[in-house]
Amino acid sequence: MSAASVLLVVNLALSILVTVLSLTHIDSLIRVTLAHQHSAASPGSARQTVRNSLYVRAAVNVAVGVFYVFLITRLRRRKWWAWRRMVWISFAGSLGIIYLLTRPHTPVFKVEQVVQLLVLASIGACVLHPATRAFLGPRSAGGSFWRGR
Repeated sequence: MSAASVLLVVNLALSILVTVLSLTHIDSLIRVTLAHQHSAASPGSARQTVRNSLYVRAAVNVAVGVFYVFLITRLRRRKWWAWRRMVWISFAGSLGIIYLLTRPHTPVFKVEQVVQLLVLASIGACVLHPATRAFLGPRSAGGSFWRGR
């Protein structure tokens, strides 16, 4: 279970790295956005949209970090619902990264996306491993489908 927790922290670190890289390479992100813009929005509004999305990404990274700490502590307490959330994170996160790989980005972001996809797939492999399920122990009979125990 500790390997999955470490990979979860690595996933968060990669997200923070992308945010920092985005802030340092904002001009190239704006150029890519303008080059692939299909709407009638002005270049000024596209620039502002990119800047706003970076601030939103930074705020989301903070929220995700708090959630990951909460999730890791619950995994260490052997909570089945936390295990289920880890499965969802690895599955949905992998699908999200695969989608992002189809979108236009600068090469440095493509490399990071591939690394993040590998980390998310590794989280899934760790969480779905029989040893992890054995660590959690048997599910209690009284646990509901949605909350688990």
